[in-house]
Amino acid sequence: MIRSYRLISRCYIIKLMQQTIQNKIKQIVASVVDNKSIFGVSVVIKQQDEIVTYHEGNFSDDDRYFIASTTKLFTSGVIYQLCDEGKLSLSDTLSKYFHNDTLKGLHTKDGVDYTAEITIAQLLAHTSGIPDYFLQKRDGTTLYDEVIKGGDTSWNLEVVLARIRSMPAKFVPGKKGKAYYSDTNYQLLGAIIESIEGEPVSTVFMKRIFQPLGMVDTYMYEGKDDSRLKEMYYKSSELRIPRAMQSFGADGAAVSTSRDMAVFVEAFFEGKLFAIRHIAEAAVYNRIFFPLEYGVGFMRLKLPRIMSPFRALPELVGHSGHSGAFAFYDRNRHIAICGTVNQIDNPSLSFKLLIKINNAL
Repeated sequence: MIRSYRLISRCYIIKLMQQTIQNKIKQIVASVVDNKSIFGVSVVIKQQDEIVTYHEGNFSDDDRYFIASTTKLFTSGVIYQLCDEGKLSLSDTLSKYFHNDTLKGLHTKDGVDYTAEITIAQLLAHTSGIPDYFLQKRDGTTLYDEVIKGGDTSWNLEVVLARIRSMPAKFVPGKKGKAYYSDTNYQLLGAIIESIEGEPVSTVFMKRIFQPLGMVDTYMYEGKDDSRLKEMYYKSSELRIPRAMQSFGADGAAVSTSRDMAVFVEAFFEGKLFAIRHIAEAAVYNRIFFPLEYGVGFMRLKLPRIMSPFRALPELVGHSGHSGAFAFYDRNRHIAICGTVNQIDNPSLSFKLLIKINNAL
């Protein structure tokens, strides 16, 4: 009788604690919406079979949104699958997949062209040193600046490669301790996937990831007539750049929901899509920008102890996007935290929200 009473009491306390945590997270999510730059927030927390959803402002539970560079996790996942199937090796160099004329001059450092030596692993890890076509300046401006200022434009791989030929490389490929986040890396990975599979990455992702995981609300953005997703914001205004959004391809053109992404990151980091050994082998991290580091195909968010003096915060692995989207996973507690603040102007806002939620769990 006493044992039964203790068991009931313990279950009640656990349930009460869970409810307290959920209420705290709900308050955190609600506090982010200011109707000045953040007009809506979507968050899903998944721990195994339990899923809790939070939404505020102009978001509802199942609203689709542009996940931008979080798309890179799909690209990494397919590369790992192709590796498992013997269709490629992470040590393969670009010279195996592209003609010399295509590669010429893409990565030049101190007068030496290193492009053909770049490996798939270096593309995945952003350790290639190759210029970034989107956020690196050319003639004093970036392609991001041009797009945001009302110049919605489209591009393909040929345009991307032509653009970076006039940009300096950052370092010799694979230089120890060096990483430089470059969207060009994942444009090239997308082209490699299409070369091997003989299909667009949109089809490859659908067959290899979205359909097997039941991600019915996830797809690659289809252009100006695609009205299925929430508009992104730039500061206080809706941002309509359909041509650019479609052009990101394998480096950032996917649309999803917080729920779909929670299912995906769990599958990604629990070895449900490819051999789990890839996750351990990929855990070689280099700093890209605080508080993020990059492994071989995904980000790590790990705050220094000085920022959390009373307890060490769990490390999170996953990815974020310039659109304000994020999809991270705590491998120790088996918790996925996914969502968006849907604001392109200040990517740090999504990390501030993510850190607060992680603190509350």
